[in-house]
Amino acid sequence: MQNQMIFLIFFVIISPAFIFNIGAAEEHQTDYEALYKELMELEPDKNLVAKVQDFSFRRDAGVFDLKKGKLYLCKPINGRVVAALFEGKGRFRLTPPTEIERRQVRRFYEADSLDQEFKFLVLIFADSTLKEFQSHLNFSRQRVSHQLKKQIKNCLRYMGDEKGKNFEPEFIKTFLENATNSLFYAHFSKNSLKPMFFKINPYEVEEVRFMRRPKNDSVTYRREMISQFHQQSDYEKQSNLAHEDKKLIDVESYRIECWIENNSGVFASSNPNFRAKTEMIFRPITPPDKEWLFFYISPKLEVDSISWKSGTPVDFFKSKDNHLIWIRADSLQIDTTYQLNLSYHGEIIQRYDDYFMLDLSTFWYPRQSFHDKSQFDLYFHVPDIYKFTAAGHQDTAFVDNAAEDGYCVTRWRTYEPIRNASFSMGIFDKHVVENDTLPRVTVYMNKTRRAVRAKRVGEEIARSIDFFREVYGESRADEFFVMETPTLHGESFLGLTNLSGVTFIGDDPWGYDAIHRAHEAAHQWWGVGVDFLTYHDQWMSEGFADYSGLWYLEIVREDQKNFLKKLKDWRKLIVENRQYLLGDGVETGPIWLGYRTVSSETKEDYAVVIYKKGAWILHLLRCYLLDPADLNDDQFRTLMRDFYETYLHRQATTEDFQHFIEDYIHEDMDWFFQQWVYASDIPTYKFAYKQKKTAEGKYLIRFRSFQENAPGFRSSILVTAKMIHNDYQRQRIWITDGLNEFELPLLDSPPEEIIFGDFESALADIKKVDWDELSP
Repeated sequence: MQNQMIFLIFFVIISPAFIFNIGAAEEHQTDYEALYKELMELEPDKNLVAKVQDFSFRRDAGVFDLKKGKLYLCKPINGRVVAALFEGKGRFRLTPPTEIERRQVRRFYEADSLDQEFKFLVLIFADSTLKEFQSHLNFSRQRVSHQLKKQIKNCLRYMGDEKGKNFEPEFIKTFLENATNSLFYAHFSKNSLKPMFFKINPYEVEEVRFMRRPKNDSVTYRREMISQFHQQSDYEKQSNLAHEDKKLIDVESYRIECWIENNSGVFASSNPNFRAKTEMIFRPITPPDKEWLFFYISPKLEVDSISWKSGTPVDFFKSKDNHLIWIRADSLQIDTTYQLNLSYHGEIIQRYDDYFMLDLSTFWYPRQSFHDKSQFDLYFHVPDIYKFTAAGHQDTAFVDNAAEDGYCVTRWRTYEPIRNASFSMGIFDKHVVENDTLPRVTVYMNKTRRAVRAKRVGEEIARSIDFFREVYGESRADEFFVMETPTLHGESFLGLTNLSGVTFIGDDPWGYDAIHRAHEAAHQWWGVGVDFLTYHDQWMSEGFADYSGLWYLEIVREDQKNFLKKLKDWRKLIVENRQYLLGDGVETGPIWLGYRTVSSETKEDYAVVIYKKGAWILHLLRCYLLDPADLNDDQFRTLMRDFYETYLHRQATTEDFQHFIEDYIHEDMDWFFQQWVYASDIPTYKFAYKQKKTAEGKYLIRFRSFQENAPGFRSSILVTAKMIHNDYQRQRIWITDGLNEFELPLLDSPPEEIIFGDFESALADIKKVDWDELSP
């Protein structure tokens, strides 16, 4: 589970971007501060006002119709006009270019296209908007009301905040560099409490967004995503959009030396101090005329200094309480390697009795994007009263002869690039589980726990590792560390697994603990071994890990009863998601939306869709490939192992997975992915059967089924006649729209039970009805 990463992606993309102030201790106003001040004091220019009548302009898929009113250009920012305000009668029209995004709009607005009236429109831009206005409108001097200034202030509250002097990074970068690009932002509303937003951001892979204020939120200034897609020119090029990359730089490696200090001793209740020195080697991959770089980092960290490898100081901007470091980097050359040296400190570790938790587990070092993969060489100076572990491979041969008294210094390295690095520590007991055939598993657990519980957890992790090695292949880790945390969720990094403290209390009889432990262990294969490329593909980490946990429960724990019960329970969650007593809520989004399945009206969808439905999709694939006669799943196992070994050390997409399956089984699987990954419909199956004894003394079982609520769906499911002495006669059948009729092979004796959707092979709302109800 990667909850903190999900939170930060959601936070940075949808909330105001928390950024920068001064990093160096200079008295004078910096370039950033001057720009920020101008942006936050943006106001209409009374000398540049135009009357507007039936004027329209298009930005990508969005069209603005200014029916009647006045357009005010705003005062210059950094010497150029980059904003305007319209007051009057207008409409915004949007039709997303893809079916999946049109369905997304339909979820919230009950139509494939938007057509929204507005009275106020605020625009901020770096494209051709100013020239377009100047060529079509006549500007003159007119009065500017206080209400207009208030509208601009209201717009700016969604883009920045005065407490931390924060503003969205794409605007800061563009205006600091005085660049002209396709950057465009519109804030418009008929009711100031219900604004909508349209944005084109050339620094994003999916450049175009439509957003709104979260429903029932009249206090905070946040935006939630409704639709996001590539600019139209990308679709026209028919390029491989799944693998498009717009990173400014490629961070190749980090060498980080950290000190974790708690001078108050083992019984202290205060949070430890954290400080670090980082050497970051990177390579620019965009044209060399860019002047400003930014890096994400914990808002609680304060930067002391930044310099180049030569020791030359770097001009930078960073204040406490924001998430970005801004660096002025003039004259960088593309594909040339550079080194930045950073020193920083802060209180980023929270103490809870004997537990220690990082505020943001992967932002204790500067990073340029959320999907960078880099090499790490990590050194930690930690009080020797703490048990400590980090992501990577521990260099047991490393000895620091200059280590301070009372401190232990360890080194952790990676041999292949990884996306996330982290560490964990606590005042714990240590328990080791090892044998001749498995990597060693070290468990760190609260001292109040009984040792038998650590042994139980360690052995469970070891058994799951053994199983996953068998079905998937070797993991990237040569040793595994398990750390107890005071949370209700887990988190995994290379060789490091954080488990909820709840799972150390005992074993439940329903398999929840086994699934939780195996799920986090499975992330060594899905998430660490094979990474996902974009948020669209995150189900291939969380859904795969969830199904791996179920699979472990079934095979290693030999608990098929709870395996099938969990699938049934998850199916119920998926089918009944937001079906209320007095009606339905907003339609569930498809898996392909990733974190975007979550909104103010669909708050629980991420867990249901990405985890549970993601696991179900893998189960449906397994059912499709298994032998109905004996449920042999060797073909599925070979497929998953080959896919893992093919994409080990790489970032895979949903499209990669589909094409790999198609090449493996020599069959077009577009129907499977279209209905289960890219759509959100869940079919309803009504079925009935009757049996008849033939003249030859055999038994004929006739079936009728009717599919509804999922137009165009086709599903392969198992129908089973359970005979005496636990003999099973299974048959694979296909269900399509409308009425389906079929017969089972003749039976020698009457069946004890007929099972429709055996082995939980149908993700559907299944209802048994009377035979006559399904008459042709």
